[in-house]
Amino acid sequence: MKVKKITCSFNYARLRCDYEIQGIDQAIIQKGYVPIVVGNHEDVLEKILIPMKLIKHPYVVNLLDFSAHELGYNQEGTLRILCQVESFKRMMNIISKGK
Repeated sequence: MKVKKITCSFNYARLRCDYEIQGIDQAIIQKGYVPIVVGNHEDVLEKILIPMKLIKHPYVVNLLDFSAHELGYNQEGTLRILCQVESFKRMMNIISKGK
């Protein structure tokens, strides 16, 4: 995540995250959740918040690895998963019930 210096004082310089700079409401990103952009080349992209505890689930890890391989490892910003949105939502529903 990029951070930019926005104010200065004698004691510190406050840094803000990309989503604060872009005007995205911080309340949208709840504590304990990770924003992920989901969609493949045919789908419309959708931002989905997933619980932090599910980010290490083998299915999610495999999708992240696949997406990094396809998109490159130098992607900046929000995590992106190449997957159909509805398929990803169904998978998240199934694995969250299994926990």
